[in-house]
This record gives sequence, structure tokens and C-alpha cells, in this order.
Amino acid sequence: MNPLTQETLETLLQQLDPSPLVIIYFTASWCGPCNRLNLDTITRIRPGIQWYLCDVDENDYSLGYCGGSSIPSWLAIKNGKPLPLFSHSSTDRVCEWISKL
Repeated sequence: MNPLTQETLETLLQQLDPSPLVIIYFTASWCGPCNRLNLDTITRIRPGIQWYLCDVDENDYSLGYCGGSSIPSWLAIKNGKPLPLFSHSSTDRVCEWISKL
């Protein structure tokens, strides 16, 4: 996953090009539920996704900017439009959410 900066986030949210599907993963190294997620499984569930990782300790503004307050959270930008944040710590539930995008 690519590291996310606030500048990159704002660019992604303002892009006019609707492709590719972008997913931003909000996490922190100390987060137990985040550490239990199997990111290898999650990132392979669907090809063609552009992934970003936002460590909330390094970038504490972006999660709130996107309307979130808890981790792990996921933001999908589909067809150039951000979807509502998805917050869950189950690998299976995250994979299910991604497969429905």
C-alpha cells in the first residue's frame, strides 16, 4: 500500500478521472484490531484497486477530514466519488465490502 499524505488525499477526492477504484486504509501501528486484519488477503480480493495506507499517528487530520473517528476504517473512491466510510476489523467483512464495490 502507498503511504497517504493529506495532499494526496485532497487530490484523490478532487480527481475527475473516475478510474481506478481507490481504497484508503486508516490504521495505526498500535491498533490491535488493525493488526489482526490479513492485509494480504484484503488487497488481493479484487484486482485493479489503487491502495493507500493512512497511519493516523503520522497523519492525524485525514481520517477526520473524511468524516471518520475510529480505526480500522476504509474509504473507497469509486467513479471519482468518495463512498461512506466503512469501519470493521474482520478480514472477511472487509473482503465482502470490497467485493460489492
